[in-house]
Amino acid sequence: MISQDLIEHVNATMPFAIQTRRYLHENPEVSANEFNTSEYLKAECRKLGLSIENVSKDAISAGTGFIAIFDTGIPGKILGLRTDIDALPINENTENETTTRLVVSHHPNAMHACGHDGHMATLLSAMRILISRRRLKSGKLIFIFEEGEEASTGIHAMIRLLKGKKIDAIYGQHLFSGLETGQIALAEGPITSSSLRVQMTIHGRGGHISRPDLSVNPVIAAAYIVTNLAGAWVNQLPPEELMTFGLSQITGSPVRNVIPDKAYIGGSFRYHKDEVGEKAFRLIKEVSKSVAQAHKCSVSFSDDSGPSARAVINKDPYLIKIGRESINLLFPRSLITDFRWGASESFGHYAKVCPTLFTLVGTKNEKVGSGAEHHSEYFDLDEKSLMFSIGLMVQIAETFLGDHIQLEKGEHDVK
Repeated sequence: MISQDLIEHVNATMPFAIQTRRYLHENPEVSANEFNTSEYLKAECRKLGLSIENVSKDAISAGTGFIAIFDTGIPGKILGLRTDIDALPINENTENETTTRLVVSHHPNAMHACGHDGHMATLLSAMRILISRRRLKSGKLIFIFEEGEEASTGIHAMIRLLKGKKIDAIYGQHLFSGLETGQIALAEGPITSSSLRVQMTIHGRGGHISRPDLSVNPVIAAAYIVTNLAGAWVNQLPPEELMTFGLSQITGSPVRNVIPDKAYIGGSFRYHKDEVGEKAFRLIKEVSKSVAQAHKCSVSFSDDSGPSARAVINKDPYLIKIGRESINLLFPRSLITDFRWGASESFGHYAKVCPTLFTLVGTKNEKVGSGAEHHSEYFDLDEKSLMFSIGLMVQIAETFLGDHIQLEKGEHDVK
């Protein structure tokens, strides 16, 4: 009876959710540039009478992230519900995986190619349901709107803002094209990977391509660095641990008959254990510098090279229990308990604040053309998946705040 009542509320809010998602999809803004997106979201929060606190701008944050607070006025537990708000610098294809897409970005080189438009629509819809149902008798909800998830520009400023809020738990989710619509993954342990960001510059000496002997060609050195790193990966990292080899950029001169002064190599590597990522970064630096030196070049690394996003890990038994029971109550036969995603997510940083819970909500549907890889120009959402993401978020929030068990942060390994 309770679950059917909630499903009716979700169905009633679906037109708003779809309209919101389509507007946000047509008007994407990339990381640290979400100025109009942020104002749109704040306006929706103000309609609900919520108080708003902005994150502080810093060297990397544009200050577009914020939180909105719903306070019942009666002391109780505090739950955070999070969405990301940025798009990617991708030119969207008018086709998705199998058909012409319903809505297309109005802005060149900006696309919601990872589902963040659906995440925002989910949180705004869940807010409306949670406040209108009036089932929350105590405690607070903190709605978290995170800037720049794709580039990690806003997460650290958000963490600083949240650390003084005495939050008991934070729940997040990701719409995921690797699962069918109607499937929801809630694994215990790692559910996404940590990431290691690498951007290196190989310094040589430029000149005319007809006399390579008078120059020091950094492009040749870069090529040897890539192949030597691939060999070192196989021979020096433990095969039983996840550690992907993710070099994706190698650039030199824009002119074919010019040897450049510099060449560039970039990439992103994924892993689960911190010690494996740290070892990999040491290996990258050692091999790159040694190979460059053999070619009379030198190597420098950008300031943001190194471990970036933390693995998202579900390790709190109480939150896992609430999550799985909520899924089984609302959507029987939807729960998947052993699924992992090799991508990375800034949500892992919220574990510095309090215990966290994270789920993957399927959005793959061949009939509507959703199922392409995230960060692809063909990526699209099945809007029916919003029913599952909204319903689950509301159910978890109402269950958590309605449960009178008090959490002791010391028991949850919060750092």
